[in-house]
Amino acid sequence: MIPVPNVSAEMLEQIVSYVNGFLPLRSKVDGEKEIDAYNREFVEQQSLESLKGLVLAANYLDIKDLLDLLCQGMADGIKNKSLEFVKKFFGIENDYTEEEEAEVRRQNAWAFENVDPDS
Repeated sequence: MIPVPNVSAEMLEQIVSYVNGFLPLRSKVDGEKEIDAYNREFVEQQSLESLKGLVLAANYLDIKDLLDLLCQGMADGIKNKSLEFVKKFFGIENDYTEEEEAEVRRQNAWAFENVDPDS
C-alpha cells in the first residue's frame, strides 16, 4: 500500500476510473472526438463539490491534463454565480467593510448583472 495524503479514497477511485477509461482512447490514432466526449461526460457527472475535491487530488498527484480539464469544469460551474455563492464555495472571508464593499459594487455594477440564482 502506498499512502497518498491529501487525496481521499473516493477521489482517488474516481481518478483511477477516469484514467482507465482515458488511456485506451488516447492510444487511438483518430480518437480526439471520443476523448472530448469522454472528458465532457466525466465532468458533467460530477457535482461542483466533487470537482473541487478532484481538482485538489489531480493537483496533488500532478496530473496536469486532468487538472486542466477539472479546473475548466469548475470554472464553467461557477460561471454567472453570485459573489456570495463563490465566496461560500471557496471558503473566502470578506475583509471589506460594508461601505468598501458597497463602493466596489457601485464601481463594478456590470459584474453583478445577469447572475444566475444560487444553487
